[in-house]
Amino acid sequence: MGEPFIHSVLVEEADPAADTIASHDLPVTPLSGLLLELKPLNETATITDYQTAVGILDAINSIRVLHRGKTVLDIRGRDLWAALQHRWRADVTQSNMVQTDNDRRSIVIPIMFGRHWGDPTEGLPATTAGELVLRLDLDVAGTGYDDLRYQVEALELPDATFAHFNRMTTIAQTFAATGNNDIILPVGWPYRGLLLFNTTEFAGAAPAPGLGRLSIRRDGVEQGYVGTDFERLRGLFGALGKTHSVYSEHRHHVIVNDTVDVFALNPQDWHQQLDEFAYMDFDFTRDDRYILETKGANRLVLRSDAEVAEAMRVILIEKVPVADFF
Repeated sequence: MGEPFIHSVLVEEADPAADTIASHDLPVTPLSGLLLELKPLNETATITDYQTAVGILDAINSIRVLHRGKTVLDIRGRDLWAALQHRWRADVTQSNMVQTDNDRRSIVIPIMFGRHWGDPTEGLPATTAGELVLRLDLDVAGTGYDDLRYQVEALELPDATFAHFNRMTTIAQTFAATGNNDIILPVGWPYRGLLLFNTTEFAGAAPAPGLGRLSIRRDGVEQGYVGTDFERLRGLFGALGKTHSVYSEHRHHVIVNDTVDVFALNPQDWHQQLDEFAYMDFDFTRDDRYILETKGANRLVLRSDAEVAEAMRVILIEKVPVADFF
C-alpha cells in the first residue's frame, strides 16, 4: 500500500454578495497544495466584454497564506498564473469556457508549496489549529463576469516530513524615472526565481518594454544575470522547453453579406495574455545547482535600465527551510 494522502474539500462553494476579503483556516496536517476554483457567470451581453482568462484571474486582488501572521504566500491572481507557467510548467484548467451570457465558468488554479503537486520533500509542515490561514481578496464582478463564487480543496500528506517549502511574495515598485533603477531584494534565503511584471510590454513599431535591460547585483558585483533584455529573457521560456498557455485571446471580425462587421471568437491570436511577464530562472536544471544564494550579502538588487517610468512587480520565489520559518 502506498503512502497516505488526503484530498478534501476545504471550502464549500462560497457566494459572496459583494467584494470581500475572506479568511479560511487551513489544515493542520502537512500541506502539499491547494486548488482554488473561481466560478463566475459570464457577463457577455456585449460580446467584446468576454474574458478568456486574465480578466477573470484579475478578480483575485491577492491570495495570501499566513502562519501566525508571517507571510508564506502573497500574490495576485494574474501573477500566480504566470508563476505556474514559468516555475512549475503548469497551467490553470477551465470548464465551460464558452461566450454564452450568464453561463457559469470554472477556472481551477493550483497553489503548490513544493516542487510539484504531492512533493513528499517540500511543503508546509504540521501546524496547530488556527495558525495557518488562507486569505482571499476578491472582486465579485468586473468586465465580462459577475456573481463570482469560489471553492477550495487541499492536498495533505499526513506522513510527510518537509525540509523546505517554496515561499512567494511580491514587491511592487513604481520607477521614478527612466534609466537605471534598483529594486532591493531581501537577503537570507536563496532564490529559485524572480517573476517580473511590467506595465508596458514589447509591442508596437518601436517597442520599449518598461523593464528594459536587467541584471542582478550582490554587494555591487554582477551575479548570474549580468545583462539581459526583457524580451529576450522572455525567450528563455521557450529555450527551457515550455509552451504558452492555451488560454490566449482569440478574436477577429467577420464581414457578413459584404456589409455587416460581426465580432467573432475564432482561432486568431489577438493578444498573448502573459506578454507583461518575464522570468529570471535560477533553477533551470531543477536541482538547485544554480540557485541564487543570498545569505551573507549586505545588499542584493535587481537593476533595470527602465525604458518607461512606470509600475512594476517582482514576485520572489524562495527556497525556505521549514525549520527557519515555522
